[in-house]
Amino acid sequence: MFDSHAFFKNRFAAHVKETSRYLRYIFNGHIAVALLFFISALAFYYQKWLLEIPENFPAAIIIGTVFGMIASYSPVRTLLKEPDLVFLIAAEHKMGPYFRNTLLYSFIIQLYLVLLAAAALGPLYSTIYDRRSGQVYMITIAVLLLFKAGNLIANWWMLKVREP
Repeated sequence: MFDSHAFFKNRFAAHVKETSRYLRYIFNGHIAVALLFFISALAFYYQKWLLEIPENFPAAIIIGTVFGMIASYSPVRTLLKEPDLVFLIAAEHKMGPYFRNTLLYSFIIQLYLVLLAAAALGPLYSTIYDRRSGQVYMITIAVLLLFKAGNLIANWWMLKVREP
């Protein structure tokens, strides 16, 4: 009998194992130190730039554009392999929980983009809009997450329509 939850757990474990191997090679000691130095220098100059920012700087356009691009980038990671197109046809009607889990995984794995952009643009927002509370920015991030989830579901729906 086919268990879609066990199938997802197996595929997810294999995916994590493969990704961790590649990340271990990518983030060896030298690159990690170089990235830390680069990010620290960038943060220092960014903070310095924020002290001299002009009054008519188009922060809303920049923040909206970055958040819009992040919301529109919503790939779905199904963790399926090419032979699955043949071997899973018999269990296709039982794959609903599997695809729900992959959609949840796709959303969670893409949260790092939202968090990085929100952390990077937060000082710009608080510098330009210093009279507003941080609660408005948090609501903006919550709306961004809603749009991201909606776009991910719409992307999944389009994949289902094109590839029934």
